[in-house]
Amino acid sequence: MSDKLKNALIFFLAVILFFSVYLNAKAFQHNNDLQNELNQTKNDLRQKETEFTILTESNNITLRDIVIRKSDIRKCVEPYIPVIRNVAVSQAASAPPGIDSDNETWKIWIISRWVTQNINYVSDPSGFDYYSLASETMLIRAGDCEDFAILTASMYESVGLDAAIVEVDSDNDTKGDHMACAVYYHQNAESYINDERIILQRLNLVSTSGDLKVMSFEADQWELLKKYTSGTWIIIDPLAAKIPGYISASNYQIISAIDVGGLLPYILPD
Repeated sequence: MSDKLKNALIFFLAVILFFSVYLNAKAFQHNNDLQNELNQTKNDLRQKETEFTILTESNNITLRDIVIRKSDIRKCVEPYIPVIRNVAVSQAASAPPGIDSDNETWKIWIISRWVTQNINYVSDPSGFDYYSLASETMLIRAGDCEDFAILTASMYESVGLDAAIVEVDSDNDTKGDHMACAVYYHQNAESYINDERIILQRLNLVSTSGDLKVMSFEADQWELLKKYTSGTWIIIDPLAAKIPGYISASNYQIISAIDVGGLLPYILPD
């Protein structure tokens, strides 16, 4: 066999090998795409099933149920509901390079930011305070101040943080007219702010005010919630602060705190 013929044969076999590898790679990629699509469909179906269950239960709620909720806001906190935990966990897992996804500051910061960007403010029925379950607020993506507080506390609890719901006097009449969330941080406020600076750098963000600060209370001195001998309670109010913890309102007095930490799953009325 001549060299010319040999070279032609080698070239022909190389072409066949190339197309064979190419087609196998395309087939592999196609199979992966199909598998990913199937997994996404399964996840979507599970999500829809959860949503259907919650909505079905919501449709069966009586006026008595709503009154009971208002008598004990803790019954609205749902850290164990998948629709709550899935969002909170996915946000924590989105940590940028150099930030631990289980870092306390990161979880406090990213969950507050998610609520600020994804939940819209809508008032309650006229003359009536309707306390939504955290799962209701998550599904309809709207609510008023107590719904924001309930959802935020639920999301914090679902990723291992300790939360409380606080009542706020925003017009200096010594009466509660607003609600927000408090989340426990194991170190002091200065440490939180230092960590927040690192987060902002990693995300290429800057504080709109050029400064960072938080509304916080030293845990061993906060009379409203005596639970820890060290650490800090940081006030998180997505309606009053676009930057987590940065509350600049001049009239903002916290008058009570309700501990919602460590609640058993699916607490139901008696």
